[in-house]
Amino acid sequence: MSDDDDTRVSYLAGEANGPLPTGERASMDRLRGLLATPAVWVEPPATLEMDVVAAVVQAAQLRAPRRTAPRRRAGRMWLAFPPVRAVGISGMAAAAVAAIVIGLASLGSRGGPERLAMVVSGTALAPHAHGRATLLRTPSGWEVQLSVAGLPRIARGRYYEAWLRDATGEQVAIGTFNDARRVTLWAGVSPTTFSTLTVTVQRLGAGLAASGTWVLTGAVGTRASHRP
Repeated sequence: MSDDDDTRVSYLAGEANGPLPTGERASMDRLRGLLATPAVWVEPPATLEMDVVAAVVQAAQLRAPRRTAPRRRAGRMWLAFPPVRAVGISGMAAAAVAAIVIGLASLGSRGGPERLAMVVSGTALAPHAHGRATLLRTPSGWEVQLSVAGLPRIARGRYYEAWLRDATGEQVAIGTFNDARRVTLWAGVSPTTFSTLTVTVQRLGAGLAASGTWVLTGAVGTRASHRP
């Protein structure tokens, strides 16, 4: 390894800011910035290879060639990089490949939104209440669709409040309502951790903490499903 190569390696590692060969500092700065991006080192999903192949095939099918390309001699495919020799080129190639892999991985997700479900039952205070809830993961959080029969509508200073609770007993409020027959709630925590749903009867002026009047309860199932 030459002295120039040692300088490049040290510069990329952030251990030295010494002189680089003429004309290479801008290229090395771009490469060092790319290598410092956390996304470059993300572990790709196990299905990445199949997803990449599928994405390439789909793109080839959708894009018809406009003209016949001249036949080229079979050989290696090369990526174009700034004029950095030896160690500089290999480092840039690794970073570029990692960036391409991450981009294709985001395009290759075909599973659809994650969806969970639960059965909801009334407590001793509402023995005839029963229903279900579905929880759909979205970019804004978890959308919770609650549908319950046998629970009377309340108003005039009283309201229902839904909560998600984890195994330690910590609770997060996910919305208030008056009638449980068709309710949309929103959760900013994951129901895979906060897996128990409860509903309490609250009174105006009694504070924001959960009351001791529990009327509904349910638990998220252990298996997640996806939209077809």
